[in-house]
Amino acid sequence: MADTPIGSKVNLTVLRDGHKVPAVVTLTERNKDQLAGNEEGTPDKGTPDSPVNLGGLKVRDLSRTEHASAKIANGVAITDVEDGSAADEAGLQPGDIIEEVGGKAVNSADEFEKSVADARKVDKKHAVLLVRRGEGSQFVALRIKD
Repeated sequence: MADTPIGSKVNLTVLRDGHKVPAVVTLTERNKDQLAGNEEGTPDKGTPDSPVNLGGLKVRDLSRTEHASAKIANGVAITDVEDGSAADEAGLQPGDIIEEVGGKAVNSADEFEKSVADARKVDKKHAVLLVRRGEGSQFVALRIKD
């Protein structure tokens, strides 16, 4: 998609409630003001910590406002996904919220980083993430080793 011109119509298939739903979208320029990392709000610890970057995926702690609006108890926000990275290939997007890694809740960027590091230590090639986008959640396999 990164090389597709702005204004192009693209056919997609999305999963909704376990069913494949075809959709046609028109590509527009990404609005930096709508990225999770740009949200104005009061974070839990005064100011947001620097995002954690793992193989093209940057995450940060959620603010209290984000927890409340998403109606979730835990998670970290994806602030950036590097084009062509494992995270990009897995379909992760800025604004997604990672609630779990390997079935364990993550409550901070540091916990996320530790969970992925632990998975690498036991020689796993993928980390299974529970990812919230909008009102729904889905499991995503993120390649962490080649």
